[in-house]
Amino acid sequence: MALVDGAICVDGDGCKLPGQCKAGLCQSSGVKDCDDGDACSDDGCVSGACTHTAAEGAACDDGKACTLNDSCQGGACLGGASICKCQSDADCEPLNDPCAGQWYCGKEGEAAVCKLNPATVVTCPPRPRPASRSPATQPRPPARQRRSPTAC
Repeated sequence: MALVDGAICVDGDGCKLPGQCKAGLCQSSGVKDCDDGDACSDDGCVSGACTHTAAEGAACDDGKACTLNDSCQGGACLGGASICKCQSDADCEPLNDPCAGQWYCGKEGEAAVCKLNPATVVTCPPRPRPASRSPATQPRPPARQRRSPTAC
């Protein structure tokens, strides 16, 4: 029995969506959506079942602003080269000073850099300097004695 144009039909391929008959043929309305949302898997459909295989080396985004050229390795997205001067506040600790304040890892544009927390700056008393002498109290170097010309 021939199908009437416009009737809903399936062509037997489980990876295609139902369609409509047109000139005696079933015209699918599209393919089954097998996208799992994982950039590190190649998604497909075989015999009506979705497949997901590792997309080794494919570009992805690890969600960290500090990495560039992230790629899929072993089914997971791994960050590439770091463009940040710090990854956490601990990376900025060597800069901490009791008077100058505490440093933290903060975002600046697309990169993270160590930044001073202005609320932690403390005014410390000046360090004592060694006593200096005024020019009048400085010892003078011995005067040079002039030699008078003498005959040999």
